[in-house]
This record gives sequence, structure tokens and C-alpha cells, in this order.
Amino acid sequence: MTRITNGVILVLFFNTGILMTMTQANLSEQGSFLGKIFNGVYYDYSPRWYSKVGNTLVHTMMVNAFMPIIFELLANA
Repeated sequence: MTRITNGVILVLFFNTGILMTMTQANLSEQGSFLGKIFNGVYYDYSPRWYSKVGNTLVHTMMVNAFMPIIFELLANA
């Protein structure tokens, strides 16, 4: 059970935090390889980044935080 929990945490962290941030990042100034792969809208953290990407990240984290509690309450009902 511990291995499953740790694996789920690792996958959720990568999928929610790293992947979402990297797909929206524009890394064209970092080199040709990274610039071709990560050619997003935002060069840096800006108010627009926080309103679009940051807001989505926070909502996803809130859902991931509270869904296990809701599932447990529904299972015991």
C-alpha cells in the first residue's frame, strides 16, 4: 500500500506540477533543443501566467486533496 501511495504521489506531482508548467513555458532562449520542445506562451511568471496556469494548478491540487476524503465518506455512508 505504501508503494502504491508513493507512486500515485509521484505521478500526480509530475502530471500536475511539472508537466503543466513546462507545456506553458517558452524556453526558446535556453537553447535550440529546449526551445523547440517547450515553445509555450509564457517566458516568465507574470500576472497572465498566474491567472491562467496558476489558477488551473491550484484547482487541480484542491481536487486531488479533497477527493480521497469524499470517496472515504461516500464509501462509509
